[in-house]
Amino acid sequence: MTAGSPNPAALSPLRWFHLLLLLLLLLVGAWARRDRIDRQSLSIDEYWALYLATGRGDEVFQIPQRVIVDSPPKVGFTGAPPWWHIWTGLDSTTHPPLYHLGLRGWVDLFGESDRAVRAMSWLFGIGAAAVLFDGVRRTAGPWRGLAAAAFMAVVPVQIDFSQAARPYTMLIFLGLILCDVLIAIDRRGPSGWKLAVLGCATGALALTHYFSLGAILGAAVFVMTRRGVRWRKPAILAMAAGLLFAVVLWGPVFFKTRHLYDAYQDFWKDPDAGLRQSALAIVKIPIRLLLDPLQGWRWFTAVPLAVLVFAVPPLRLRKSPDILLWWLWTIGTIAVIAIVDLVHHSTMVGVLRYVFLASPAVYAILATIIPGRIGGITAAVLVLCAAVYGASRVQAGPEPGEDWKSMAHLIGQHVGPHDVVALIGYYPNEPAYDYFVIAHYAGDWKNPVIFLTGPPDERVRGQLTGRRRVWMVGHAAGSETARLLPGWGVGAAFGIGRRNALWLLVPPPISEMR
Repeated sequence: MTAGSPNPAALSPLRWFHLLLLLLLLLVGAWARRDRIDRQSLSIDEYWALYLATGRGDEVFQIPQRVIVDSPPKVGFTGAPPWWHIWTGLDSTTHPPLYHLGLRGWVDLFGESDRAVRAMSWLFGIGAAAVLFDGVRRTAGPWRGLAAAAFMAVVPVQIDFSQAARPYTMLIFLGLILCDVLIAIDRRGPSGWKLAVLGCATGALALTHYFSLGAILGAAVFVMTRRGVRWRKPAILAMAAGLLFAVVLWGPVFFKTRHLYDAYQDFWKDPDAGLRQSALAIVKIPIRLLLDPLQGWRWFTAVPLAVLVFAVPPLRLRKSPDILLWWLWTIGTIAVIAIVDLVHHSTMVGVLRYVFLASPAVYAILATIIPGRIGGITAAVLVLCAAVYGASRVQAGPEPGEDWKSMAHLIGQHVGPHDVVALIGYYPNEPAYDYFVIAHYAGDWKNPVIFLTGPPDERVRGQLTGRRRVWMVGHAAGSETARLLPGWGVGAAFGIGRRNALWLLVPPPISEMR
């Protein structure tokens, strides 16, 4: 390059402007996700993910029912087994290990406060917006890329999942890495590092969530349709190598825990499930991913966006072949879940977290499907609508949940070190779930516990009577006491949240016990 000639690698002023706008979008998205990220206690599902990251496996579920346990197991990271125990400690869950391994490393670096734990999802959510911009920019230009990134930054469902310690924002980040590198290979040809990233992203997706299989198959179909290109075979081999790595690494554990999946499918069984219900749920997916997912959208209000996402792309493949990847990614993600629903007579396709992996592809389609100025205006209007709903979600804050922090505070304030705490429920694992969330916020749990899903026998009832004081954590004080410990009364009671309360149990007179 001669002196004074322009540097082809230098960014033009317009590209700097695009990057500045992207940075502003990311800052807005980061603020929306950070706002009150730790206002609510961890939910049961969030803490279950955190507990699995300790490597303790299902130890907490081994606590015997209807027996006083003087030294219940610890639940936190202090004294936790080494990280590799996570790999062999997932016998009681239907999730592969990658998110839990990543969360363990994150906690080791930043601590286990609610803000720190949820910040990993926050970071993946912001990173996903940046990667989506790059993928759409390569095929439809920077303005459409900014529109797609704006959806990722401000829509309510993205804000919600970025404020939860669950694997779903990590999942879409890895999925977008796969899509972005595929687009880069398609545009500029393969290279060793691109194929390596493609294989790693494929394997990482499979090790993060099983429902990523549909999206991976959609991407593979996209590669197979690219006829006349030299990179098709190496790309398929790279993806196959990533999947094979995941199968070899995780396959034995998956086979060992296969019995869990039938029980999990039974949880979602629905007597009304069928083709009609699944179809209505699928029609509503785009509007729920773009606007407020909590609203009960009628099917006809969801049809316009459903047509844009599901029906229009196949009609535009000849003029816009780049839309094929996003369309196949969406269809593959949803189709696998819908097939599982039909086989097991369940309704998982209507559960947003299971189709969440399709969300960036839906945004890419909405940002690019309509050409020209009309398409640009349409994308801008949709971004504005999403921003309005996103702003309302930020103003309202996270959905209220059980106030486990206050429950732990109440126990610390009123329960003596030798008092027994009875944790109750209606199904076998419910008391254990309550225990490990409360113990997480209580810190060093020292109280004896008893898990009650039904009345204990006379021997245990006598042991409870001999204790200094017995407290119960659960639902309505009077009815729960009568159900589990007939004849006992209720002393001081402290109610919090929508579901739980803490109350002191009063044993029956000795004459009645005899």
